Amino acid sequence: MVATKARSRRIRRQTLADEVHQEVRRAIIEDELAGDERLTIDVLAEQLGVSATPVREALTRLASEGLASYEPLVGYRVEPPLDAEGLDRLMEARGLLEPRVAKLAAERRTEEDLAGFDLHLLVAEGADEPWDHVASDVAFHTWVATCAHNPFLSAALRDLRAHVLIYRLGVAPATGSHTVAEHRAIHEAIAAGDGSGSGAAMAAHLERTRRRHEGDQR
Repeated sequence: MVATKARSRRIRRQTLADEVHQEVRRAIIEDELAGDERLTIDVLAEQLGVSATPVREALTRLASEGLASYEPLVGYRVEPPLDAEGLDRLMEARGLLEPRVAKLAAERRTEEDLAGFDLHLLVAEGADEPWDHVASDVAFHTWVATCAHNPFLSAALRDLRAHVLIYRLGVAPATGSHTVAEHRAIHEAIAAGDGSGSGAAMAAHLERTRRRHEGDQR
């Protein structure tokens, strides 16, 4: 009985840490917590109505994702948005992972995966708000990762997408007809079970995305 209660306490504490992690992560992504802003455990605990322990665990996870940094005797801070070099490294990582994930998606997608696809995931055509475009773009890439049925790859890409969100919302939120066409090509290849085609379409999409971002920086 004691062991069962102990397990129950650990589960509840971990669930709370997950919720705190998601909330602080959201605040960083949506720029409610700005780059280089100090993350004080006691202040966050009071704001969120929790103890210091789940906040500390959440900040440790955020640091492992690269969204926060820790300095001994100073504490945690929000990592600033990516600069040009950081963006280049991010796109390098995406270029290594996402074409392979798209290939696996075409080879492993199920009928349920295809049935669950909504055309709005291609991109929010005609939307006025930058967030609508960005959210649709992230949702599409999340769907591709889901179709690959590899939770480890999905987790790795989820961490990368957090940096994509911060960059896109803060620097280059615009998308358009180019993104729609590129997403559609990837989707069609996955639906057709064409692994080589989906991988190539994803690689081409990421390269064009990189070039568009470089144009935004000039």
